[in-house]
Amino acid sequence: IVEIPEGYPSLSNDPATTQKAFALAQATFGNEQVHTLEKRMGAEDFSFYTQHIPGCFFRLGTSHEGHHTNLVHTSNFDIYPDAIGVGVRMFYDIATKF
Repeated sequence: IVEIPEGYPSLSNDPATTQKAFALAQATFGNEQVHTLEKRMGAEDFSFYTQHIPGCFFRLGTSHEGHHTNLVHTSNFDIYPDAIGVGVRMFYDIATKF
């Protein structure tokens, strides 16, 4: 017998919410700094929220010039400090301009 426990629901961004967030990011950071990523098969807690309300999961670049010494979700993760301000600004824009 094989038991497969229920896991995370799939995460799908709401198209209208995503479009608004994308436009905000472009207006704040410039078109060359905002990219659409390929779909991924990872798991994410945020998917539980999007089962109840429209949402947009986005990724914040945290490396310097595309290079990390250590990756996210490790005890040695080395975030590029300027990325913190970018993230704060994005969340500020979403909170005040949506």
